[in-house]
Amino acid sequence: MILTSDELKSLTGYQQPAAQIRALKKMDIFYRVRPDGHPVVTWDMVNGLDIQTANQEYMLNVA
Repeated sequence: MILTSDELKSLTGYQQPAAQIRALKKMDIFYRVRPDGHPVVTWDMVNGLDIQTANQEYMLNVA
């Protein structure tokens, strides 16, 4: 499940995508960046799911 904009704002404490990305990096939370520059984060990524597993699930859900 992907975090909503409000959930991402609450998690990072920031509204601007660049600031959210900086916060995610500091928290070591894996994320992807959409073409419009906004980060995309799943709850599995927030909860510390193994990055390789998260990548596999992300790719399966997108296809």
